[in-house]
Amino acid sequence: VGLTAMLEQECVGFSRRTGIPCDSRCESLNLDGQRSALVVLIVRETLSNVARHSRATTAEVILQRSGERGILSVRDNGRGFDSLRTRAAESFGVRGMEERARTLGAELNVESTPTEGTRIRIFFPLAPRLKNTFLPD
Repeated sequence: VGLTAMLEQECVGFSRRTGIPCDSRCESLNLDGQRSALVVLIVRETLSNVARHSRATTAEVILQRSGERGILSVRDNGRGFDSLRTRAAESFGVRGMEERARTLGAELNVESTPTEGTRIRIFFPLAPRLKNTFLPD
């Protein structure tokens, strides 16, 4: 199963479990299995946070290409939060998403405002970063 299908399945399962409609608009990015799994895990944790904390009535997952980068965006229309105060508490879920994003060569960007919802975004290189190795002569 490809990444696009896996993300669509995550959205369908999320909607079934929570009753919150979750739209997905995902381009095929042709990532390897490990990188695809990291993207799916970030989406899964983000949607889990939407279900537990946001009081959202809709969610959206977008995966797209922009040049040589992939962009993942997960957004909800929930109650939002004060990101400065929440960052100080540093939840385990956010830390896990940040670690996965770093493994993709990206940083996790959390945008939230009280009463206006939350958006999690990562911008990551489509090609895996090369390890620092040398080739013998």
